[in-house]
Amino acid sequence: MNAVEKQHLFEALEKNLWAWRGGALHAPNGTMWLDRNNPWNGDLGSFREHMKARAMRIQENLQGPAEHIEDVDASLTDVAGLVEVLDRLLGSPAPASP
Repeated sequence: MNAVEKQHLFEALEKNLWAWRGGALHAPNGTMWLDRNNPWNGDLGSFREHMKARAMRIQENLQGPAEHIEDVDASLTDVAGLVEVLDRLLGSPAPASP
């Protein structure tokens, strides 16, 4: 990810309620964060694909024990929000919510 992509990503995430704490940008539910200096080793497209796959794995965990559903749901919300931002940055339409 080059400096311009990183700047655009951080600005878009800040508009979506991500917040800086220390040297990292934290998701609204606090389930993930991106390092200020090195948020991803690759381009935005590969980051989006990786996060989409992560969202699918988290979705599968929603079928797990009821005591963890709130945590899993918060994690899915954070990852899905990141994917939506990446879709916008890359000019891809965001998929409809299930």
